Amino acid sequence: MASEPARRRTEFNSDPKGLTVSRPRLSWWVNDSRPAEIQTAYHIVAASYEDGLRSNPDLWDRGVVDGDANAHVVYAGRDLPAGARVRWKVRTFDSDGLSSPWSATAYFEMSPVMGTAWKARWISTPLYGSRSRGVQVPILRREFIVDERPASARLVVACLGDYRVWANGTRLSGGPSSPVWGDYTREAYYQTYDVTGIVEAGPNSLAILLADGIYSGLLPESGRGVYSHRPMLMAQLHVQDEQGVESLIVTDHQWHWHTSWLLGSELNGGEDVDGRQQIAAWSEPGSTNCFGPRLTWLKMCKSIRLLRCFQWIE
Repeated sequence: MASEPARRRTEFNSDPKGLTVSRPRLSWWVNDSRPAEIQTAYHIVAASYEDGLRSNPDLWDRGVVDGDANAHVVYAGRDLPAGARVRWKVRTFDSDGLSSPWSATAYFEMSPVMGTAWKARWISTPLYGSRSRGVQVPILRREFIVDERPASARLVVACLGDYRVWANGTRLSGGPSSPVWGDYTREAYYQTYDVTGIVEAGPNSLAILLADGIYSGLLPESGRGVYSHRPMLMAQLHVQDEQGVESLIVTDHQWHWHTSWLLGSELNGGEDVDGRQQIAAWSEPGSTNCFGPRLTWLKMCKSIRLLRCFQWIE
């Protein structure tokens, strides 16, 4: 007899967050070790809460569908709003019409910035590079207070350049976060981070290193500043409490900047570091005073108008 379906995927990823496609594709592995046995049918259910998968699949009950399809099965349930979290499971049927056990629950989550949900603004610093050299990498910072421990917290970051981001001193990405190269005159890519266990009740901080990247850095045979001489960034933190009330922290005039210890950072040339300029606890809450009198307001960018933002899954 077949075992429960394995390796459940949505849009080729395991339990992804921040999806922008309204009808994501579902996949699974048929988990049957018997020789020459095949899947002859499948059954998918989806719900907005865990218990609904057992008794009331309120989002979608596909029913039993004949066929051996187990990849790119399009979600055809209820329309999903921004930030919606969908739980789903599947069972398969063998050549004798016998059902496997239901799979373990998989889930996917829609982007909190679908459609016109962006409230943040593009920001940058007054530092400009040139065709021959870049500038010292700036630190972008924002401190804020949350009244109670969040039930859910999602940070969405779009960047024209390259960035690394920290929340309350915890780094959220393991490497350069913006290697995707698109048509920067029309589009930018963004990433979604789950920071539910990081954002706490009380003081919190977001800290970002913003480098030139492909957008304004050195490109082979093209030089520097092909698109611009200054990188830009847009970020939006969605914090939801136990009652479902959401609050936003966005890039705006309340952010600050300061030069970092990175004298230069190039995707094609490495980094130049001055360890003497390291700032203790620079990414943690309460460290604003460590930056001294050079801390200034960020520059709001009004000239950039992108037609589309695309999710990029690391």
